[in-house]
Amino acid sequence: MPEGPSILLLKKQLQPFVGKTVKQAGGYGPMPASWINGKN
Repeated sequence: MPEGPSILLLKKQLQPFVGKTVKQAGGYGPMPASWINGKN
């Protein structure tokens, strides 16, 4: 988990996505992504 300044940088980078709907989620490793699909 990121700490300190990296959290603030990540928060700033994610601002354009606030209020958007997640249409599809995925990743490189095995993880259940169905819980986030369709979320705001």
